[in-house]
Amino acid sequence: MTSDEQLIKTAQDWVAQDFDEANIAELTKLITAAQSNPSAVAELATRFSGPLKFGTAGLRAKTGAGESQMNRASVAKAAFGVATWMQSQQYRTLVVGNDARTGSNAYATDTCKIAAALGLTVIRLENPLPNPVLAYALTKLKADAAIMVTASHNPASDNGYKVYDKTGSQIISPTDEEIAELWYLLALAYKLQGSLEDTHNCLKECCDLLLLHPEDADAELCGRVQQLCLEAGFVHVAGAEGDAEGGAGGGAGGG
Repeated sequence: MTSDEQLIKTAQDWVAQDFDEANIAELTKLITAAQSNPSAVAELATRFSGPLKFGTAGLRAKTGAGESQMNRASVAKAAFGVATWMQSQQYRTLVVGNDARTGSNAYATDTCKIAAALGLTVIRLENPLPNPVLAYALTKLKADAAIMVTASHNPASDNGYKVYDKTGSQIISPTDEEIAELWYLLALAYKLQGSLEDTHNCLKECCDLLLLHPEDADAELCGRVQQLCLEAGFVHVAGAEGDAEGGAGGGAGGG
């Protein structure tokens, strides 16, 4: 398989699991063009230059379809990582807000649904709102963490995903590394174990959004995955479907 063929296959795999119709259409058109157009191949390579990396600034990238850009699928991975990290710390309450950038409202809504499906209490603030309002609400409501969908002063074509701890400050190392590892390992666990038929369907639906491909799984990593599943993984969400419906709709006065 040539490098171009591998690139197209990676894009096709992403499309097969994406859940945003607009992004699916955008990528499908680009994949078709890449069969014969070198400029389309170059554009596809830009969109699949590697998954977004989660750091102390959270996520930040250009808005668009593909693993290297901000979209609902990449945000779903981040939401799953943050919610699972909160579980590992025995945190229960998450505040979510967003600005007025393109995609921000959808990203915040998806975050609420995933966190609630994983058993967290989610407080969705009225939107749009500036960062300081979210930080104030986090401490005022005595929540455990908060997520703000915003790219602050970056170009209008960008969007981002910031995580705050219970003090109202953005997370610092090693918390960012812990979140990144949890989202990768738990997504890998889902891939390795197939449909996980013994778990709640709402979690399976969340896992379907993660779009990770564990080609490099080895025995040590698989062992860590299994331990994570036992400690903080899939059993926790049993019976959470009602929470998923009610938790994500709360306003700033919820709790």
